Amino acid sequence: MNPLAIKPSSVWTNQSSLQTVPNLVVTQSNNLANIETLLPEYDYSGVELDGYQKHEPVPLDRKKTKPINRDEAWYRPLIRYGTYPAIVSGSFLATHAGLASEVSEPGMLFGVTLSSFVATTAIEYAQPYRENWHTTIKEAGVNLLHNFLSTGGPTTALKALTFGAVYSMGSTLAESVGANSLWEAMHLTDLSIGVQTMLALSLGELGVYWAHRIPHEVSWLWPFHEIHHSSEKLTALHAGRNHPLDALKSYSMLIILGLLGLPNDVLAYATVFTAVNGFLQHSNADISLGPLEYIISGPKVHRWHHSTVIDEGNTNFGNNLIIWDHFPWHKVPLL
Repeated sequence: MNPLAIKPSSVWTNQSSLQTVPNLVVTQSNNLANIETLLPEYDYSGVELDGYQKHEPVPLDRKKTKPINRDEAWYRPLIRYGTYPAIVSGSFLATHAGLASEVSEPGMLFGVTLSSFVATTAIEYAQPYRENWHTTIKEAGVNLLHNFLSTGGPTTALKALTFGAVYSMGSTLAESVGANSLWEAMHLTDLSIGVQTMLALSLGELGVYWAHRIPHEVSWLWPFHEIHHSSEKLTALHAGRNHPLDALKSYSMLIILGLLGLPNDVLAYATVFTAVNGFLQHSNADISLGPLEYIISGPKVHRWHHSTVIDEGNTNFGNNLIIWDHFPWHKVPLL
């Protein structure tokens, strides 16, 4: 019997060091299902065991290949292209209403974030990207602990303890140019809230981009970040699966915005977008942003970053936006 050889591929085999999978041979005892478990990033639809057809595995084209075969119902495109704008705009409207009321701002932000998570999770089950990515009870428990203890706890505590000092430093810098804040000194407060929010996200994203990219390229920092890449599934709940120290990388954006003296309402919108987009980009939902994927780090863009193929995983470092990945200091993003 002539076995079917599958060429090797570089993958994260133990989540802490880069290794190469040896040549694999498909036989009746070492069947294709086992190979797919070891190399899930490939599409094996063209491999035939019975006919011994030699077939080099083709990297899964996440842009063109639909992981779930289904007859396209009329409402599925509506869900696919309407979910992201609906959840994001709904979250912004709720934030606007909360800022205009006398509701506690921390409580309001928590409520908006929780609501967006519930809505995203509902879409995951109504129209999943992959049927086998649904979260088990055990996985949900682990991710919940990370969300509240690893991600929520450290960043919230650090912000409460130090963010006032960061703003004070920004105010001191602004006084040298005769303004209340650097943001005001640059006359950015004259812009609309929407434009200010996009500008704030773009500037803050530069800090997050490098805080995210560096652990991928500095070996002794990778163990802190590898926890986020340790799951074999992507779901909304996975967004907060982080090491406590790695979770602090989001603070790099707050430092930049704090030093600039960002207005409180603009900071609220930027905070909400970061949380909501985080749920959506990690979701197991069959949704698409269309042309906006060239700017926003949505689910399709972010799945490339979670690929086990190193050349794919070491791209798309943008947290909210993908704009800094387009600069020539790194590979162009995979879209």
